[in-house]
Amino acid sequence: MTLFQKNQKAGFTIVELLIVIVVIGILAAITIVAYNGIQNRAKIASIQSDLTSASKKLKLYQVDNNGYPASIDCSASPVANSICLRPTSGGTYVTYLANNSASPQTFCLAQSNGTLTYDVDQDTGPTTGGCVITNLITNPSVETGIASYTGNNVSSAIAASTARALPGAGTSSILTSAQNTTNGYNGWVINTSLPVLTAGVTYTFSAWVYLNTAYGTSGVAATINGGGLGIVHGNFVTTVGAWTRTSVTFTPLTSGAIPLYVITGNAVTVASPSSFHSDGIMLTQGPTLYNYADGSFTGSGWAWTGTANATTSFGLPL
Repeated sequence: MTLFQKNQKAGFTIVELLIVIVVIGILAAITIVAYNGIQNRAKIASIQSDLTSASKKLKLYQVDNNGYPASIDCSASPVANSICLRPTSGGTYVTYLANNSASPQTFCLAQSNGTLTYDVDQDTGPTTGGCVITNLITNPSVETGIASYTGNNVSSAIAASTARALPGAGTSSILTSAQNTTNGYNGWVINTSLPVLTAGVTYTFSAWVYLNTAYGTSGVAATINGGGLGIVHGNFVTTVGAWTRTSVTFTPLTSGAIPLYVITGNAVTVASPSSFHSDGIMLTQGPTLYNYADGSFTGSGWAWTGTANATTSFGLPL
């Protein structure tokens, strides 16, 4: 045996060291994920407990005062008609809205802790969400003209009209009057001032329509065209002489500003003076068709995010 052989010692190879490092990394990742899961469950339990307790206090206040409090102010000089509500956990009450003009009266309270947000209202216990809904249409009752609306094609004449308006939605509407007798697609489209929609998120687009004349068997519908889905029609309005709502729920496959239409059905070849009014336009996130509302619904908890009739608006579902 040589001197070199006597001094030779066994050790780890590079491959063995890499295997050990990978195994340690996997175990660390599993531990972090498990810890985060436990931490989130603890936060959720704490938020739900806070909201359940707060809901009981708000309902007791409503019984005693014939209405929910105006605020949950905990300052040294709270405003009138308020109660003090503080979360017991590390969360924060981010939204409180009450509508004592509604029948029945309503409230919504939302609490956040990190990336988690839950809310509670007069009917349901704590659920994920943030209380308010947002109408993403920036001129929903056509009170500032039709700058954000254009005719669906060169044969579709549209104009702001005060001759007819949806009750409760301002004093103006969109009047679509001239018709295309070739392909039947006539109406208007929102292709400016559109919010950027997110792929995989569900939205609901709706409008109220008043047919002055019949439009065949197809009628007029809310429609989207784009987002990787092509043309998707909602329910067609065929009733003449009454405000009727049309809506379409969709989930875009691609993100971006997707044109939104209110148009007649295919092959509807009616001629002038056929016309229809549109008003009370709404685009909200989720599959629910909410009652129409915008920032001008005073006393209902709704507000504009900026300039009235030129920005989005938000509030409690009505």
